[in-house]
Amino acid sequence: MSITNIKYRSFKTTDKKEVAALIKKLYGETSKEGEISNKNINKTFCELLKHPERGKILILEKKSRIIGYCLLAHFWSNEYGGIVLIIDEIYIKPEFRGKNIGSDFIKSLIRNKFMKAVTFQLEVKPSNIKVIKVYKEIGFKSSTNSHLIYKLSSTGAEQLPEACPIRK
Repeated sequence: MSITNIKYRSFKTTDKKEVAALIKKLYGETSKEGEISNKNINKTFCELLKHPERGKILILEKKSRIIGYCLLAHFWSNEYGGIVLIIDEIYIKPEFRGKNIGSDFIKSLIRNKFMKAVTFQLEVKPSNIKVIKVYKEIGFKSSTNSHLIYKLSSTGAEQLPEACPIRK
């Protein structure tokens, strides 16, 4: 079943409170580490609003009501010969899940070569079989590379200044 009249738009400062609550819900549902700090969320908002070349937050709406968000990042890849767009986070409110909203959104990004991407990448917990199936139905395949990470700090938030004023 698909829902129509879903619109996608860029994040605005007026979305901050509601999107922060959705981010908290995402991390509450998916993270073993637990909560994400308000400080990190605010710094992400500030960083992407001040430096859109680093990434973007897109809002999914139905009848002007926020029903989800997607956090995107991108980089140039020598291997793929162009921009790799990373779907870093995507969250759809529970009452709107199972209606192809997330998959239709991702298909739209791909179809429109959003941010001139030549490759799309995302990560998902191996235990999330249902979502993996959806991504594979869209056309994503498991990478032959392993994903490793080295954290320089406990939160990463220390790398940005404490104050980050956002203008409307």
